[in-house]
Amino acid sequence: MKTLKDLMTTHILQAQKDEPVISVARIMSENKISCMVVADEGKPIGMITERDMIKKIIAQGIDPHKTKVNKIMTTPIESVPPDTTLERALEIMEDKKIRRLIVAKNNRLEGLATQTDILKETKGIQKKNISLMYHQNLQSYIIIAAMVFILGVVVYTLMRKFV
Repeated sequence: MKTLKDLMTTHILQAQKDEPVISVARIMSENKISCMVVADEGKPIGMITERDMIKKIIAQGIDPHKTKVNKIMTTPIESVPPDTTLERALEIMEDKKIRRLIVAKNNRLEGLATQTDILKETKGIQKKNISLMYHQNLQSYIIIAAMVFILGVVVYTLMRKFV
């Protein structure tokens, strides 16, 4: 069974808790990412997302140059070990109403997994399962057709013998 280790993003850009929000927004824009993990001495302590910036800075009219990341970051964060199954990860996301999971081992950041990553992976698994079922059904139809043919030959032979 696939785990988060199989699909998590391992190159994670990290923000510092005392960094201005505007700096983080620029980094996210330049790297085309929607979130950054906030770390303190390598330990994940929060997450800052585009949504945090929109709801807590832009919509409130707050100055992103003066506001530090720790004032708007999402905390506490939900982290899971790398061996978490995709099914379990989706359950956690649904229960906690979150879209991203920090993957950590011994309180050290290992990676990040998003709903999109997991859904793309499970979509591929579903396609493989459908293909497998199709081929199994096809094999069954071939076997049934062969049995019907053999039965027809037997009936024909018997009819010729007794008629």
